[in-house]
Amino acid sequence: VTIRARPRPAAITDVFVMPFWRRHELTVRVEVEAAEPTSVSLAASVNAPDGATALTLTGPLVALPSGRSVQTLTASWPDARLWELEDPYLYHCGVELRRGGEVADVAAPVTFGFRELWADGRRLLLNGHAMRWRMTWANSGLTPTSLSFHRLLGFNVFQWQPNPTAWWANWSETPIFDEATLTALDEAGCGATLPVPGISNIKPGILTDPRCQADYAREMDFHLRHYRNHPCVFAYAVGMNTYCPRSNIHADGMGRRP
Repeated sequence: VTIRARPRPAAITDVFVMPFWRRHELTVRVEVEAAEPTSVSLAASVNAPDGATALTLTGPLVALPSGRSVQTLTASWPDARLWELEDPYLYHCGVELRRGGEVADVAAPVTFGFRELWADGRRLLLNGHAMRWRMTWANSGLTPTSLSFHRLLGFNVFQWQPNPTAWWANWSETPIFDEATLTALDEAGCGATLPVPGISNIKPGILTDPRCQADYAREMDFHLRHYRNHPCVFAYAVGMNTYCPRSNIHADGMGRRP
């Protein structure tokens, strides 16, 4: 458990760095909590591994309502060095909140890679080119120490078993992943597929109970925001065997080529 003190009347509560390769653009999404209506401005600085400033983003003076709100900073960045599969490069982003011309809050630095991935039909693209995943399980002993051994075997993407009672593990419904291992994947240029919070113990309420649905949506939001700045996270899995369509395992199709 981590407890952080936040300044009043306004403080930064979350930073999400969003690279867009297709637009040659970087957006920094900043969540701010205000105890009362107030006016602030935000500024972000992106630094290379050697500490040199690679990009600055500044925003105008904005009037914050009471409660939480989201502000965005966007800047063109055509010459960013890309994070690639097996060819990583990591930047660090710091965000300041200014009030009355003075710095009132500074967010913890966020490490990220400039990369964008999307699906094009059956192809998975990373920064405009096709990716080649060589996947294995992460649950079979992947750690920052063992990663180099997995790399020697040729693996570059790791799947966390999407099952709250995975083999050799005993998870809660909301899986918690080792930050050191995810950071090692970021630094090595490897990918990961992670499970989302399971529903095994809340069926059938997830389908019929509005309060259960709202609780699950809130838990999902917390879960995704916790890991979303890791460039290694390529995809999320919603449950067991979702990669395999019914036609591949149903008796009617056995022994027949698709």
